[in-house]
Amino acid sequence: MFLSEETPLEIPIENIFFAPGATNVLETLAKICLNEGDTIAIEAPYYFNFEGDFKRAGNPLEPLYYKDSVPLYLKAKRAFEDGAKCFLVNNPRNPTGYVYTKFEIEALCAWASTIPEFFIIFDELYANSCYTNQKRFFSAIKMSLKYDNVFVVRGFAKDFGLSGFKLGMCISRSEKIKAKFNYWRDIIQPKNSVFAVFDFILQKTNFGKKIFEENKSILTQATNLAMKCLDEIGLPYMVPEGGVFIMVDFRKFLEKNPRENEYTIWLSLLYEYGVAIGTGKLFKFLEEGWFRVCPVYDEFTIKEGFRRIGLFVNRKKFSL
Repeated sequence: MFLSEETPLEIPIENIFFAPGATNVLETLAKICLNEGDTIAIEAPYYFNFEGDFKRAGNPLEPLYYKDSVPLYLKAKRAFEDGAKCFLVNNPRNPTGYVYTKFEIEALCAWASTIPEFFIIFDELYANSCYTNQKRFFSAIKMSLKYDNVFVVRGFAKDFGLSGFKLGMCISRSEKIKAKFNYWRDIIQPKNSVFAVFDFILQKTNFGKKIFEENKSILTQATNLAMKCLDEIGLPYMVPEGGVFIMVDFRKFLEKNPRENEYTIWLSLLYEYGVAIGTGKLFKFLEEGWFRVCPVYDEFTIKEGFRRIGLFVNRKKFSL
């Protein structure tokens, strides 16, 4: 199985639980572990759809705003002290592309293991979309097989590009998780046809390994090209380590009302220049002016997209 290359530990099949998509896995975990109204802490900025994933279970997200120098386990500890019941870790992070280190993950899980009523969920949907020239991705799978309150969520929509097949999984050694997933199996179990397709992909072909290697190479080339274009335009950005996105800094073009002007920049790029990007507001950025760009296209499209952004930037420079 494609998970086996990430950990020397054998993953018992009884510790892998399936649902129709990662969204359903997250919602199911919340219903099993939390009460309605319990808060889930998450580092901000974060992927906005997480709010919808947990809203159906009745669990609000609490964004955490800390400097990068603050240890991950300490962020979780403070969230727990403030009343949170769960800590969600998106690794690699959407939208910043940050990849957590082995030390950060192990330290977080070791601390959380002392508080069994506090849960850690690792969303690793972009696990195989880290760049070849960046730090090695460390999965929390080992931790999920070591501690009862640590869970890893995986899916096939991102790394495999198979969002329509709706197959998500949870990896956990918890007997409570096992009992509940088995109890709800008739309701949440994906279709047999979906399992048959993935069994063929993962077991009877070399598709998984081949696509990951090719995917990382293409992502690395596309991201390097995008950063080169941004350098030429003169726009600052956060250097990503994984995922399919780059956070770009348009703050110098904000005017009197930053929040409204952020929306104006988005409208202008979309309708005047034909470039679709995401505003920082969507991802809970504290400061206005950051935008998420997804440069996962062929070379011509990437260059053309940034050429149009460059036209916008040049026009704004002359108007300042």
